[in-house]
Amino acid sequence: DLGYERPEAAAQAQRAGDPPKRRSVTGSSVLSLAGQTDSPTTLTMSNSDTATVYQRLIKAARSGYKQSWLRHLHLCIQRQYLLEFTNKGLIISRLVLNLVNGLMTVTVYQFHGNEQYILRLRTALIFHVLMSKVISVVSHIGLFAQDRPIFYKQHAGHFFRSTNFWIAHNFFQLVVWGFLESGLLAAPIYWLTGFHKDFNKFLLFWMALYLLNLNSSVIFKVLAIICPTISMAQTMAGLVQVFFFLFSGYLQPWSVLPPGWLWIKWASPQSYAFSIMLINEFSGYEYTCNAHELAKAQGVCPYTTGDEYLG
Repeated sequence: DLGYERPEAAAQAQRAGDPPKRRSVTGSSVLSLAGQTDSPTTLTMSNSDTATVYQRLIKAARSGYKQSWLRHLHLCIQRQYLLEFTNKGLIISRLVLNLVNGLMTVTVYQFHGNEQYILRLRTALIFHVLMSKVISVVSHIGLFAQDRPIFYKQHAGHFFRSTNFWIAHNFFQLVVWGFLESGLLAAPIYWLTGFHKDFNKFLLFWMALYLLNLNSSVIFKVLAIICPTISMAQTMAGLVQVFFFLFSGYLQPWSVLPPGWLWIKWASPQSYAFSIMLINEFSGYEYTCNAHELAKAQGVCPYTTGDEYLG
């Protein structure tokens, strides 16, 4: 047991002529005292007493989890399942958002053939698809930030470990939502706008969009963690995504970037998704020029193969 005395109690005892009394407390009672008092209590201890308190506090914190890591993970996943799959409005809105976005895009982009302008249109459409996918998961900032007060309270009570909460919060995005949201956006756009009718290429197109969905979701959730307010997290999210899209390879080709900025393409998730989709769509195909394009190019077709266009 550790002894301590309150300075005010010691002063009263000295005025009364009695020696100050020492109370015996354990590490658990120190934790209880720290959690129950509204104002800080000054404790007078020796260095050895302080070291012992710290040791007992650490031991109490480590022994606070009464169940295994896997058991906590299982419970957190169950909790997250109830939160995500009992909210019908949220389910419908997430699915309809991507499907409507895909169908609206189909009404705007319609291209068939292999002329030069098709190269530019398909490239622009791929960039639009990437932007649409990132924007569709911005709402994850608010959804994750809403759980922060609950996390702080339950984590302080040793309901679960931080890693359990984080894995559970991303689990269904990984195995359910990422596939559904990306698929509902990718399917109508790929099959109805004029991309090459190849199922294997569609799967790669879908997978690139799925990975961007997961990456963007994680980035937005991390911002919701490190930023003190939702508004700040949303502002930072906009800045980060503008940065990523700027160096994705569409707005400014990497070949003309200043040397000091070349490293950024490796840090931009959009650059990877954009490259995958471009290679998937153009590599191995031949392209021609119509009469207008030949006249404009002085009789020389700029790109006769997709590989030339990819350069």
